[in-house]
Amino acid sequence: MPLLARRAAVSALNAAEPLLEDLPFSADALANLARLAGVPESTFGDDLGWCAAVDVDGTTVLISAREETWPILGPEDTDPGDAMQAARRLHGWLGEKGSDWDLDR
Repeated sequence: MPLLARRAAVSALNAAEPLLEDLPFSADALANLARLAGVPESTFGDDLGWCAAVDVDGTTVLISAREETWPILGPEDTDPGDAMQAARRLHGWLGEKGSDWDLDR
């Protein structure tokens, strides 16, 4: 299931409302996003952080990560109910861990 994702505009991030906050493992979420979108991780940012606008079933939600946690945000012109539903689905896809993720812990 490929995702349609692009780097988010800073102005859109600044105007967005938080939907899900302080989600852990931002590096893993970025890796999953890049894999699902079929693009390199560098598409969404650099070593300092990353951001994306992701279309989930016709609703766009935003992501921005600077450290180990990441939020999912709703753009200002999006229906809050639709945005929350899209955020939950996206969190399920990006927060997914591989079956061997905790073998080194």
